[in-house]
Amino acid sequence: MAESPLSATWRPAVREKAVLVGVGRRAEASGLDELAALDGPQDHLDRLRSIYQKRRDLVAGTLNRLGWDLEPPLGSIYVWVPTPNGETSADFAELLLDRAGVVVAPGRGYGSEGEGHVRVSLTVDDPLLEEAMDRIAGAVRA
Repeated sequence: MAESPLSATWRPAVREKAVLVGVGRRAEASGLDELAALDGPQDHLDRLRSIYQKRRDLVAGTLNRLGWDLEPPLGSIYVWVPTPNGETSADFAELLLDRAGVVVAPGRGYGSEGEGHVRVSLTVDDPLLEEAMDRIAGAVRA
């Protein structure tokens, strides 16, 4: 398998104290698992929607207070954040890693349309996401 052109931004072990908010958790399921999930009880979905809405609002709210103008996504577990000052997605991801110890996914890893954005995953537990947003706020103010 060829090495990704983004591998330079994903240093081995990413750094000991980095907070990973750019990489979502990967889940695999068989077709039968998927059908069981669709046919089974759905009462847990309201709780999940509430969790992701709270996380989305934290990310969008923090970044908007820092000068971004983000519309919170209506149905996603990711927030796509435009890079400031025309920076490339890899440069901004590197800056956040260096200054804040926070890992976000450079948008160009998702195709040419992703360039100029980084992706923040909302699958991170609340305390870690709050810490990541605090770190990002300190890094972009510096």
